[in-house]
Amino acid sequence: MTTPIPFIMMGIYIVIVLCLSCKSVIAGRLIRKGKAQTFEDFFTGNKSMSAVVVGLVTIVTFYSGTTFTGRVGFFYHYGVIALTTVFSCAASGIVMFFLAEKIWPMAKKYHCSTLSDILELRYQSRYVKLLAAFIIISFNIIWLITEIRTLGIIVHIASGGIIAQATGAGLAFSIVILYVCTGGVRSVAMVDSFSALVMLCGSAICVIFLIVWYYDGSIQQMTWRAIAKDPQLWVVGDNEFGFPYWISSITVSTLVMLIYPSNYMSICMGNSVRAVKKAALAVSCSGPWLMVYGIIAMAALGLGGGAIHNPESALLEMISYSGCGLMLGIVTTFIFAASLGTLDSTLISLSGILSNDIVINMNHIATHKACIGQQEENPAQPKKIKSSTGAEVKLTRCFILLLGISAWFLSLRDLPLLVLLANYASNGILQILPATIGGLYWKKATPAGAMTSMVAGVSAFLLLNFIKENFYQNSEHFMGGYFLGLPALLVGLIVFIAVSLLTWRKFYAAEENRRSIVSQLFME
Repeated sequence: MTTPIPFIMMGIYIVIVLCLSCKSVIAGRLIRKGKAQTFEDFFTGNKSMSAVVVGLVTIVTFYSGTTFTGRVGFFYHYGVIALTTVFSCAASGIVMFFLAEKIWPMAKKYHCSTLSDILELRYQSRYVKLLAAFIIISFNIIWLITEIRTLGIIVHIASGGIIAQATGAGLAFSIVILYVCTGGVRSVAMVDSFSALVMLCGSAICVIFLIVWYYDGSIQQMTWRAIAKDPQLWVVGDNEFGFPYWISSITVSTLVMLIYPSNYMSICMGNSVRAVKKAALAVSCSGPWLMVYGIIAMAALGLGGGAIHNPESALLEMISYSGCGLMLGIVTTFIFAASLGTLDSTLISLSGILSNDIVINMNHIATHKACIGQQEENPAQPKKIKSSTGAEVKLTRCFILLLGISAWFLSLRDLPLLVLLANYASNGILQILPATIGGLYWKKATPAGAMTSMVAGVSAFLLLNFIKENFYQNSEHFMGGYFLGLPALLVGLIVFIAVSLLTWRKFYAAEENRRSIVSQLFME
């Protein structure tokens, strides 16, 4: 179906997004009253966001455009095994709820903005901060690639195939880069709050339309026709995506929420612990909503063989076949909104990590600047902070542009199923879990233990993947079919505990100021 309606509706959405972004920029300048923007304001809005905003931003970050493309395609191919995300996304809110009590007071008191800032404060080591940032950047950029690919699919189908996926993705993503660069997290928060509402309402309308249009409003008819298409899709079979995948996916995707960088950004955005906890409860309750992609996949399966050409664009194809231009406009717009919600938060998160945790941090290492928590206030300090943070905001904007262009080029490559890419990213980021959670809740954790565990975990994960791809014929049965991030995590955990126990006395005895700061963190 070729119709201008999707572009008109997406155009209206884009205009609203840009207006909201401009409004946030003006509001931010009024709040600052002519003062230079600091990195903390650009990245977390000076921890001033309400529970409603934090909740909507978090929801649209996790429930991305890939939900309606990659996850639908994964369910279409492999069945109910794809619904593991429903459990993990519900658990993400619970995780965020309990982390808030520990993280937000630290972030507020010491002006921390990223997960790596928290690690620097806890371990009093800029090298721990640097290593964690490199790992997060290396694996989390995959999320940018998958969402950019989703933007390309949307524009390609909405144009009736006239606009190529790469071109469509580039044009759409440039909008994200524009408002993230200009407004920072205030623009992201305002746009994502609106996008979340568009996504939730649009997806509900879409599901009702599919059931009414193709199955005369009968959910039972749709279910039985989907089951008849391939009964094996409705059981956890003994294949590459069988029971080990089910257990691994739930475990890894839940654990990774403890260290997901956007989670920490959301926590630091809240104006209080209570606000973050309210937002976390909303995120947890929204988990079952993710079953929507299973319903969409069932509708596609029920149409029979040959009806769907690309399972990852099944939703858009079904709506296109209906001939209803208005519905195609609604669907393309809410998937577009979902993609933007994930892209903007991921883009600003990674750009902030690049500037604050890598470049500026390396400069502080070279100049032997004291770690977070050790700097004493003095009359000259405010001017120095104002100057350095202004430069950091400019650097972050440069990285937003650089990351955006790089991720777009990477999205042009031939890629496996988007869900498999997301799984790989989660398994890699998971390797900083011992250093993060161990540091927050175990007083004997040391910088040496944190760094060696991250190196050991990532090395084990990459080595296991190399062995699986090059030396194991039945790769789906390697390590019993479980995610390779789990044995790698066990290696990192053992190393973390062993090295920390061997070095904790020396760590605490080395410097009284360091010992005092760490002790205060555990008293708080």
